[in-house]
Amino acid sequence: MKIELKTNEFLTTFNKWMERTPNFVPLAIIPSFFLVCSNEEKDLFALMVFEPMNSNTAWIGFPLKNPDSTKEEREGGLTYLLEESTHYLKNKGYNFIWTTSATPPVVEALKEANFKEGDTNINQYYYRWEK
Repeated sequence: MKIELKTNEFLTTFNKWMERTPNFVPLAIIPSFFLVCSNEEKDLFALMVFEPMNSNTAWIGFPLKNPDSTKEEREGGLTYLLEESTHYLKNKGYNFIWTTSATPPVVEALKEANFKEGDTNINQYYYRWEK
């Protein structure tokens, strides 16, 4: 497997994946950077990377699998993507990575990739301006 940073050129592919994952994430928050895990033949997972302008903290989130890939093709891919994201973001100068998830396979992959659990039993809040 390999990891690659992709930018706006990947957005069309990402949007197609999202169409097959109802209510995945609001389009308004999609960043312009993705870390993508691929095998020799196809992209398997994508992870959004949000880069704050005034912090040494990177925010990653909303891993999405390629709906046209098989479970066998994806085996170990999410853990690999998360592990490699730590190396990539460290090399970019970040010293902390933040993410949230309550999705069991994502939580399992985060733990396998040595992410530590932070707060528990909390709610997330957001504010969104209407168009």
